[in-house]
Parts: sequence; structure tokens; C-alpha cells
Amino acid sequence: MKFEIIQANKECKEVLANLMQFYIYDFSEFIKCDVEEDGLYGAYPLEDYWIEKNHRFPYLIKQNNKYVGFVLVRLFETAERDYYSIAEFFILKKYR
Repeated sequence: MKFEIIQANKECKEVLANLMQFYIYDFSEFIKCDVEEDGLYGAYPLEDYWIEKNHRFPYLIKQNNKYVGFVLVRLFETAERDYYSIAEFFILKKYR
């Protein structure tokens, strides 16, 4: 198995938004979340990942050139220290 993590660019926004639907679906058993009138879950605020380029980092995960998940990373800068945090992490069930 060959896995690859690539930093998502603006051209990948739709792919990331589509994968986010599966992520929200997986979490729907734990949180109150229903699909909207169009049959989709509400949009996750992904736009910030292309606006705050120095503090938010979207990555897509591929296996054998197929999208299998994503990682959203944030940089927090505090008076004590700077640190990175994984905001969201998702792998399609088939590849877990």
C-alpha cells in the first residue's frame, strides 16, 4: 500500500468538501446533525484554510492515486509557545 499526503490547494476545495460530507456522516451518530433540504450536511468552514494560509493547512490523503481521506491542521501561536493541532482527521472506512 502506498499512501501519500499532499497539501491541498484551491483546485482541491471541492474534493475536500466532498470528503467532508462522509466525515460529518460518520460523526452524525455522536452529534446532532441532520442533512439539509438538498440532502447534504451543512458546509464545514473550509474557506478559512485558504484565507489563513500561515495558520491553517489542509491535506488530502491518497492511496494508489485515489483520495482516501484528509487532515486539517492548525497553527496556534500563544505567549507560552506555538504549536500545531490536528483540527480534523478522516480516513474512508474502506481504508482504515
